[in-house]
Amino acid sequence: AINGGTLTAQNINLAASSNANVTINSAAAFGGQLNFAEVFVNSNAAVLVDGAAILTATGDLSITAVSNLTTLVTRGTQADSDSSNDKDQDAAIAASVVISQATITIEDTATLTAGDTLSAIALNNVNVTTTADGQQGDSDGGGVVAVSTVEGHTAVTVADNASITATNLLTLAALTNRTVTTTAIATPAGATDDGDSNTQTQGQQTLANPDGDASTNDQATTSDGDLTLAAAIAVHTVTGSTQANISGGSLTSTNGNINIVSSMTHNVTTTADGSTTTGEGDTGVGIGAAIGVADISNKATLSGTVSLDANTVTLNAVTNPSTFHVEAKSGASGEGDGADTNVAGALAVNVAVIRTE
Repeated sequence: AINGGTLTAQNINLAASSNANVTINSAAAFGGQLNFAEVFVNSNAAVLVDGAAILTATGDLSITAVSNLTTLVTRGTQADSDSSNDKDQDAAIAASVVISQATITIEDTATLTAGDTLSAIALNNVNVTTTADGQQGDSDGGGVVAVSTVEGHTAVTVADNASITATNLLTLAALTNRTVTTTAIATPAGATDDGDSNTQTQGQQTLANPDGDASTNDQATTSDGDLTLAAAIAVHTVTGSTQANISGGSLTSTNGNINIVSSMTHNVTTTADGSTTTGEGDTGVGIGAAIGVADISNKATLSGTVSLDANTVTLNAVTNPSTFHVEAKSGASGEGDGADTNVAGALAVNVAVIRTE
């Protein structure tokens, strides 16, 4: 953060960078005592210029805030030989919870001047892969759960009485790129219920409340009734905002253009594969349940009292071609105790709210 003072140079580069790369790849950790793998990562890159700060570059002035976050979580089944607990606990759970933020804020009476070009770019790159694989490890029965939760925001903000001047091109940009892949693959014997209404596996809790918030209005439901048991459960929850927000101050390009852009791209794929169940004898259900919830926004805004002076001023909020794909596959169900759900087949639910302004 630069909260005041004066900085003068030919070229000025202010940069904040946060890089996180986390991999958990385990088919059977801790001798089979744990059936889950989970990662929580918070990445935050932020630049703040405020107070009465004065930055003067005779050449170029560049400000960047970059968050690069990559996680890979793979979990196989619990490596124990006791099949009696397949009904009261899941065979494999993989969970990724990531928060990634990249922000640039120029406010108060901060003054930025460039003799050539001036740019302020916030870039937020997220790549999350979460896999729970019932075909790995030593357990052949029990439910399999994979959950990816992605939060955070990207923003460039100019506020109050800040002054930004470039001789040539002036660029303010907030850019978000996310790839989220969530996969659950069923065990050969599928999932069964222990028959105790007072207990729930993580998979059953996820079906009752996929996004994990205080409300259960997103409970997995079919035309046959509530889905309370599945062999493979995969869920993604993706939220956040991308914003280029100019709410005060002045932007000037004396000989060039002003380009203000907010841009986001999402590629989200969630698959629950129950087709790997055998359906033999007293095995469990082969139902696959895939649920996707996305609530994201992309805004480029001018508000308050703002002065803009340039040959051309461009203000764009761009939501690039994106994918929100949810797929559920069903497998064969057996006739074991606790394998009666009154629901057949597979369930795929995909709710995506995307706002571009």
